[in-house]
Amino acid sequence: MVAKAQVLHNTARRILTGCTGLDNLLGHGLEPRIITQVYGPSASGKTNIAIQCAVRCVETGRKVIYIDTEGGFSAERLDQISRGRGKEVASKILLFEPITFEEQVEMVKHGITLANNHDIGLIVLDSAVALYRLEEGATERKKGLGRELGRILAGLAGVARRKNLAVLITNQVYASLENGLDDVRPVGGPALEYWSKVIIELRIRGEMGQREGVIVKHMYKPSGWKADLVIGETGFEDP
Repeated sequence: MVAKAQVLHNTARRILTGCTGLDNLLGHGLEPRIITQVYGPSASGKTNIAIQCAVRCVETGRKVIYIDTEGGFSAERLDQISRGRGKEVASKILLFEPITFEEQVEMVKHGITLANNHDIGLIVLDSAVALYRLEEGATERKKGLGRELGRILAGLAGVARRKNLAVLITNQVYASLENGLDDVRPVGGPALEYWSKVIIELRIRGEMGQREGVIVKHMYKPSGWKADLVIGETGFEDP
């Protein structure tokens, strides 16, 4: 009975985006207690998904911690996705804008502390690796930064389980030198793959906002499952 009650509670805390295809990819919405990763090339819609999930979380009555490492969070886009309620929704979003990887680490740690002590429904890290990739220096320093990235991911996974909240991270891609531009892979290596229990790839398909979402990793859905999506004025929509 306890296990069943926990499942029902987790189901109630899922964040539905309002796009059937995207919600099916995620697993009936963005799931609590885990890290979900969305990756894809520039302009594929990663930040649109992040803002859309933030808006839907606020609509459930819970606050959002949003860590924007690339300056992609837009008040205008927030207003569009929330259908003109941008100011109201923004009051429930705690926005952090680090400009170095060290600042990102500290802000993630601060966000975890806030989540431990307040009713937070969603933590967004958009993007997880942008500032890490900008860092220059010796190999040993890069190794140290990689370990720090792993630690903050572990911290996010821990607070997700403790507080029954969702964590969404976006990620960049690189093209495989062996297979060319058609073979893109997420940045960040094994750490991001290990800590992300659901991974969705976004692909650009033609013009007019057409996108394709693909399950790369999921706890109970098959890899390779696809959905046609489109980016509209209010975020991701069904075609």
